[in-house]
Amino acid sequence: MASIKKIEGKRGVSYKITVTKGRDSGGKQIRRFMTWKPEPGMTARQTEKALQRAALEFERQIDLGFRPDDRQTFQQYADYVVECKRLEGTHIRTVEIYKNLLPRINAAIGHLKLREIRPQHLNQFYANLSETGINAKMRSAYPKPEYLDAVKGVRHRELAEAAGVSLSVVSCSLASHISMDSAEKLCAALGLDLEDAFDIEPPTSLSPATVRLYHAHISAVLSQAVKEGLIPSNPASRATPPKVTPKEAEHLEPEQIMAILEALETEPLKWRLIIHFLLVTGCRRAEAAALRWSKIDFRKKIVMIDAALVSVSGGELVEGPTKTNRTRRLSLPDETLDLLREYRTRQMERYLSLGDAWRGESDYVFTRDDGAPLSPEAITRSATRWRRC
Repeated sequence: MASIKKIEGKRGVSYKITVTKGRDSGGKQIRRFMTWKPEPGMTARQTEKALQRAALEFERQIDLGFRPDDRQTFQQYADYVVECKRLEGTHIRTVEIYKNLLPRINAAIGHLKLREIRPQHLNQFYANLSETGINAKMRSAYPKPEYLDAVKGVRHRELAEAAGVSLSVVSCSLASHISMDSAEKLCAALGLDLEDAFDIEPPTSLSPATVRLYHAHISAVLSQAVKEGLIPSNPASRATPPKVTPKEAEHLEPEQIMAILEALETEPLKWRLIIHFLLVTGCRRAEAAALRWSKIDFRKKIVMIDAALVSVSGGELVEGPTKTNRTRRLSLPDETLDLLREYRTRQMERYLSLGDAWRGESDYVFTRDDGAPLSPEAITRSATRWRRC
């Protein structure tokens, strides 16, 4: 029979439920404990009934050999689960997505112990994610004439170092959009007001698909807790994330492709080649970033796509398998091969002129001016710019 003790503290009333289950090898009684708190607004009668049900359920769980972990919070356990995913070989990009989702999740429920999490907590979190303005820091910033004038005559590398951003961010800030966080850093380095220097996208809410991504990660963490016997059931399975309305995939029309190719004629060779390569092959941007010269057969006119370059925490680039873990061999038209030959010649000239200052591996196709591999984000910014043409 479970014993119940009422506890009145600064955070309100709670109840300590104790179940005694036999004795250990030293003759000491084995006791199991759990703390139960009534939901806000419960009447005394409702509290009593719910408390008795909780005590009976706890006693039943002890009889079945189940012991909840009263100490681990969601944040502690989620870190453990993500590390398990990494060790078992989950795709590095998926692991990074999990890590990127955790800060918002932990801010909402990270402090709660695993057994305390209820569907209501999750539903409230999903509602908060859907509020306008939640994505404020992720907005894009587009350069205004005042910013472009201020950058004239400033060495890009010096500006990047002063602002604490990459050289590619400075380059993108002159021709495309950058994140609001990067815009703030550049303005601080130049002594400019953000609103005078950039057009900022209006605040938005997270899309239902993104909210469901948070839900999927929470559910995965709690499912592991169920599997390991830390909680009896997964509260995420009883939560209500927003529904996602399927959208028809967008495709470029032939006239749009021709307009982009024509506009690219006046662009630097590297960016012209990147967009051309993406249009011709249809490969993912991370796959283009991982492309190596050794994967291109100029004689047979084919390219092998078998890797992806991923940006992980801290900005490090890590090469891994493709999203589908499959290798593809694609045919390349003569126009693309001609662009690749011309670009390779210029890249080798740059490599030889820099000597020891060349930072990357010479086998990567798409590199920065100093030879370091070009990140998928830099390719994304370039592709987004021309998608808007």
